[in-house]
Amino acid sequence: MTDIVHVNGIEDLISATPYLLGFTPEDSLVVVALRERDLAYVMRVDLSSMSDLHAAADAFLPTAIENTVTAVMFLVVCPREAQPAGPLPHSDLIDACVEAFTSVGIDVADAAWIQACQASEEWHSYLNSERRGTLPDPSSTVIAAEAVAHGLVTHSSRADLAATVRAPAAEDQARRSALMREAAAASVKSRAADVQYIKDTIAGWPDRKTALTDDEIVRLGLALSDSEVLTACLAYGGDPTSNRDAEALWRELTRECPTPWRAEPALLLAFVAYQRGDGGFASIALEEVEKCIPDHGLATLLGHALAQGMPPAVLTRLADEAARDAMQEILNNRH
Repeated sequence: MTDIVHVNGIEDLISATPYLLGFTPEDSLVVVALRERDLAYVMRVDLSSMSDLHAAADAFLPTAIENTVTAVMFLVVCPREAQPAGPLPHSDLIDACVEAFTSVGIDVADAAWIQACQASEEWHSYLNSERRGTLPDPSSTVIAAEAVAHGLVTHSSRADLAATVRAPAAEDQARRSALMREAAAASVKSRAADVQYIKDTIAGWPDRKTALTDDEIVRLGLALSDSEVLTACLAYGGDPTSNRDAEALWRELTRECPTPWRAEPALLLAFVAYQRGDGGFASIALEEVEKCIPDHGLATLLGHALAQGMPPAVLTRLADEAARDAMQEILNNRH
């Protein structure tokens, strides 16, 4: 999509949410952060993770402050179990968020509840009981057309999005695992050459017409299994536009590498997702790391950052510093 997306009101927000997240949210609290009238980022959390009334503000507010956000819009997506005449679901949660954000000078432009992000559903504003409307078909909006034009896929649920980074089929796993072990036993390690190979693969990604071959998957997977090479690759992710190709490579390697070698590309995928404000997909990628290598050191650190709402800009600075140090170490010990 374009680098700047304009969101004009709560109805645009609701229609845009599936395309901004990459999937249609359910049982979710979504915040769309604005810098003046321009979209800064979108974040989402499960409503079930809100342990108390201040949990959402604690998760969202540090990122908003770090990114000099001027206004936010909240969206609650969940069924309405109470009678229609009763209060909107999670009204107390929205009240706590409004209080927290306005107390630091960030305007809450609007907040809405909708049962599902789909055509003909009725939305209601938390801030003005008279504000309500019926959602048009989200797939018919300008933002949907722009997403399609840029080849972006919107999944029907978080589970469907998670399926895009599942492990390869059993026969592919077995074949590539054998190739990995054979290559690892025969290879003469050169971290500098491995980093260059990864850089070259990313640079050639836009012109690529075919999927990665087994030989490429083995070479890339083994390279990333080295902690210094992995850390050097954390430099990708700070700029979502220029590093989109790196994210595409991490995603394919997460799908195609056998266990446990797929843990490292999944970790890099989580870093990229979190740095561009997509905490939901970062969590999905971290789940894949956990399946491969429980208690992975870097994954544990990123999980803590996610839980504590560390601003993506802070994570980017830390990752860049670590990547520079790792790259310097590789160059100093070139072999």
